[in-house]
Amino acid sequence: GWDFNSCESLRGGDGVWYPIDFANPCPDSQVTSLHYHFPWLIKANLRWAIFNAAVKRRRPLNLNWAPYYEIADSDRTYREKLTKYVDLAHRSFETDRFEEFCSKHLGHLDEVAHEWFGTDSAKEAVRKKVTALYPENEIDEFTNLFFDRIEKWRNEESGQESDRAFAVARGARA
Repeated sequence: GWDFNSCESLRGGDGVWYPIDFANPCPDSQVTSLHYHFPWLIKANLRWAIFNAAVKRRRPLNLNWAPYYEIADSDRTYREKLTKYVDLAHRSFETDRFEEFCSKHLGHLDEVAHEWFGTDSAKEAVRKKVTALYPENEIDEFTNLFFDRIEKWRNEESGQESDRAFAVARGARA
């Protein structure tokens, strides 16, 4: 039901990924935790916020859990249940509409983000977060560590579509 949450998973001995802590409405999304992956999170949040604002998308005030309980209480296999949950999520988040909007209006976002994350402003943003969390004698060390990981992301993403996860999600539904 939340627009922004996380789903942590554990891989069982049977090779199956099991969701845990899947209703965390305030996931850890700081550069100090995500470093290399932080630009992806920022771009994803920008896409989602811009889409919601532009189309004036409204969400219900209350969550409707009934469809989820119906799936949970069914005789479907675990995999079939996950597929049904994914279908509910795609309808709830209007995935097709969102992807079309992003393709039409936000095609330049990867390039803009790639450029910005290489600026002094980006490094200063990292420094501010590190300063808020780390002792003074560790600020330079960890600012450089996290910014270097962002730079690694920039170097690896140069000349490529930088949002592989977004592309995979689109391809998986095609």
